[in-house]
Amino acid sequence: MEEKGLIDKPSHYCVGEVMPVELCEVWKLDYYHQLASAMEYIFRCNYKGSKVTDLEKACWWIQRYLDHRSIHHPYEPLNFVKIPKKYHPTVASKSHQLENELTSVVCLIILSGKVKEALTLLKSYVEALKLKDSMISL
Repeated sequence: MEEKGLIDKPSHYCVGEVMPVELCEVWKLDYYHQLASAMEYIFRCNYKGSKVTDLEKACWWIQRYLDHRSIHHPYEPLNFVKIPKKYHPTVASKSHQLENELTSVVCLIILSGKVKEALTLLKSYVEALKLKDSMISL
C-alpha cells in the first residue's frame, strides 16, 4: 500500500513554495481544466520523467483549450493586487526553478490571457529541447 504522501503530495509536486494545484486554484483555472492541466505539466516538468514529454502534454492541453473552450469561455487574466506574492506567476516560476522561456509561457497565459502566443512559444521551446537532446546523443 502506498504512503499517503505519495498520493496527495508526491515530491515532484512539492518543489516550490506552493504546489501547482494550489496555483491553479488561486489563478482561477479550476473552470479552465485544460489550462490548469497544462500549468501542472509545466511546473512539474523539471522534476519527473521526460521534460519534453511533459511539455508536449502541456502543449496538447493548451491546444485542447483553444479548440474547445476559448471561443465561448475565454480566459480572463487575473488582477494580482490582492493575491499573496507567492502566487504571482513570476514568483511561483522562480520557486519551481522554471527556465525563462517557461516563465514567459506562464505569464503570457496568466497575466495577459494570450494563450495562442503562449502555445507558440512553448512549442518552439520544446523543439529546441528536442534538437539539443538529439545533438547530445550524437
